[in-house]
Amino acid sequence: MTMMKALVLLAFVGMTEAICPNHCSGHGSCGNDDICTCYQDWLSADTVKASGGSGGGGGDCSHMKCPYEIAWVDTPSSENKAHALAECAGRGLCDRSTGECQCFAGYTGKGCRRTTCPNDCSGHGTCEFLSELRNDLGDDFKWTGNLPTKDQYNFQFGLLWDAHKTRACVCDPKWTDVDCSRRMCPKGNYALYANTDPTPEVQAVIFSNVFTP
Repeated sequence: MTMMKALVLLAFVGMTEAICPNHCSGHGSCGNDDICTCYQDWLSADTVKASGGSGGGGGDCSHMKCPYEIAWVDTPSSENKAHALAECAGRGLCDRSTGECQCFAGYTGKGCRRTTCPNDCSGHGTCEFLSELRNDLGDDFKWTGNLPTKDQYNFQFGLLWDAHKTRACVCDPKWTDVDCSRRMCPKGNYALYANTDPTPEVQAVIFSNVFTP
């Protein structure tokens, strides 16, 4: 009888050891082969890779997946096709315990999706996306696509893949520099400009479109 009890006890111990690790941490289902299949946004330690892992294949489903955003840098998959989705946009480290990205310096937002502005614009400006920087064209400006335009930049911002990701400072009046940290001095005619010709000197900077639509 004692031998029988020992055999039953050993069989019970074997059964308890055969179940899925840590009961899949409550974040997955245990299959017939005692392997966890993790729920969405949960990973196992043995499937966590640089790309975020596949989300299954064993382990205890105790690791969280971080948000995926458009990658800042990656390898093009074909002509004019790049910037695929990447965990933390490739500019941060994933905290597997919380599922939140720890962004590198200069990046912020969900999944490190956008850049920060230098010195938060020093309190003398606003941090704007590239698509919002054209603030001196006036409210009457209309997008014209390929049609003739008086757009001073001569550039289609829609072709910039990071138009809604990269940001820069728009300084308040009388402030300047990349972080709006310097006061602007009064402006006037060039000191050596001919006094007989008071017409203001105008300089134009034109950016040519080098992107393929």
